[in-house]
Amino acid sequence: MTLVTMLFLLLTGTAIQSLAPVVSWLGYATAPVLGAVVVYYALYRGGVMMLVMALLAGLFQDSMSMTPLGYSSFGFAACALVIERYRDLMILHASFTHMIVTAALHGVVTLVLMVLLLKDGLIAWHPLWLPVKIPGAVLMGLVTGPLVIGAVHALEEKLGLIQGNTESHGAQRSYLGIG
Repeated sequence: MTLVTMLFLLLTGTAIQSLAPVVSWLGYATAPVLGAVVVYYALYRGGVMMLVMALLAGLFQDSMSMTPLGYSSFGFAACALVIERYRDLMILHASFTHMIVTAALHGVVTLVLMVLLLKDGLIAWHPLWLPVKIPGAVLMGLVTGPLVIGAVHALEEKLGLIQGNTESHGAQRSYLGIG
């Protein structure tokens, strides 16, 4: 069931990320739906499942653009390893944590993609990219992160893959109050 859920999250995340609108004043930064799923797996799963999700999410993201396959996978996997290393220092169920970690991941992955594409001569340098594209990516991560991570957590709770939080009345409810 976990593999089916991973495949569903990858396909749904790819569809949402490709259909979400982008605006020019944010440097055409996309909503990091796949990045937020990678953050979820880094915070709550770890290990092999996290790396598989990071690599597959990167391949799915690269397949939506003309980026060579593997560039986003490298960024996602590197960020996921750092997140997993320091997740004991984070409050996992806090929306603020989801905001900051997703924003950092999307900013770093965007910067890594820019460097790799410039290194290979696949894009031309433009001086406004760093002051516009990176803050746009961070802002999109701030908005998208808690929404996607909360939805994935609620989905896995409803499917019975994880145990939900309990209240004093014994009712099963997620931390978002859904259920």
